[in-house]
Amino acid sequence: MNHLTRTVLLALAMTLCAASQTHPDFSGTWLLNPAESNYRVNKPNIPDRLVRTIKQKGNKLSYKVESERKGKKNGFEVDLTIGGEGYESDAAGVVSAEWKGSSLVITTLFNPTSDHPSDQTETWVLSEDGNKLVDEFEYHSKQGTARISRVFDKQR
Repeated sequence: MNHLTRTVLLALAMTLCAASQTHPDFSGTWLLNPAESNYRVNKPNIPDRLVRTIKQKGNKLSYKVESERKGKKNGFEVDLTIGGEGYESDAAGVVSAEWKGSSLVITTLFNPTSDHPSDQTETWVLSEDGNKLVDEFEYHSKQGTARISRVFDKQR
């Protein structure tokens, strides 16, 4: 086998291995750990309680977010295909998701047709032991950009 053939076969094997990589499964109930999270200048906006319930099967992803701050409860649900069309709702905005290696990137657009659109990007990373979900959160609006690092502990 000549050098060129070996190089082509090696490149093909590496491509097949990369394509067959499994992605982490974020399924579970996740509770915000404020002590391990970094809200930077947004400390006054730390919720009293923030829970994500995630169901993931292959590229199907659904999740529910429940939050409470100063007695006021909020929440929304999302149901989408990773790498597919965005999910749209009044409560959640226009949400899409894609894999970037072993990270799941969730992008949300708010009021895309208004004079005051905004967007946020969440990059989810699962710890090696599967018990922590780290969410690198970035929000953009006319007022500027906010960055938050949120850590969630797996409940079940």
